Amino acid sequence: MEANPAPWPTENERGYRIPELEYGTVSSHPIRFFVWPKIFTCRYYAKLRPIKVISIGAGMSGISLAHDVQQDGKNIQLTIYEMAPDVGRTWFWNKCKDYPGLRCDIPSVNYQMHWSPKLDWPEYYSRGPVIQEYYKNLVEKFNLWEYIKIEHEVLKAEWDDDAKKWRLQVRGPNGKDFEDHCDVFLNAGGVLNIWKWPSVEGLHSFKGDLCHTARWPESLSVTNKRVAIIGCGSSGIQILAAIQPEVKQIYHWIRSPTWITAAFAQQFAGPGGSNFQYSEEQKQRFL
Repeated sequence: MEANPAPWPTENERGYRIPELEYGTVSSHPIRFFVWPKIFTCRYYAKLRPIKVISIGAGMSGISLAHDVQQDGKNIQLTIYEMAPDVGRTWFWNKCKDYPGLRCDIPSVNYQMHWSPKLDWPEYYSRGPVIQEYYKNLVEKFNLWEYIKIEHEVLKAEWDDDAKKWRLQVRGPNGKDFEDHCDVFLNAGGVLNIWKWPSVEGLHSFKGDLCHTARWPESLSVTNKRVAIIGCGSSGIQILAAIQPEVKQIYHWIRSPTWITAAFAQQFAGPGGSNFQYSEEQKQRFL
């Protein structure tokens, strides 16, 4: 047997020799690195058992999951059920029910995927429909529709301990329910798209227009009207500033004061942390 010139093991107890390539020498000692056998890698993947994964929601998390499975999920069968008629989840509903002042409150670039950055953001804090369009384009660009079923609502999910499977009840676009099963069940539905009316006595007996920012009526006009806003979260603050110049009178009821911190990455925003539109010169720097 050939003598081992290296001060480390070069074969295992069964005599299997670890392939090496010599890179050079330092002080008469060889510098080597191991060459991982390709055939071993192929055998490893062949032994992976198929896994069926079902996820709720085709928003940011769902789209990212679909891309990861497409790139690296060699043994994964993925289905994403999305109850809305399009992808984007929260940003889809925000686009369709675009309330006045709707936009992100952190720099737009934080909403992009590292594997497909958007190089033409129009503003530092972009409007909701711009963000939604970016996510929809991702699905089209990378052909992620193969994993996504829109207008499918997961009604129930239970773990079957005997079969070691998740049992799901799903309602399709035709209104009919069917069952599905999987090994791994993920919830990427988020919470910002789950809205409800506040518990205010007499709220639904109000005779005027009653609307929620999560389902803003497209035909609603507040010009020269008296408007009352309940709540002082992000949506309440945005809509107040947007409609104040055009309404006749505005009332704003809040339960407790809102503490607004300095904006994230404020030093890169406009004066006082304000929004601004990117110039063509600035956009070129992104390329």
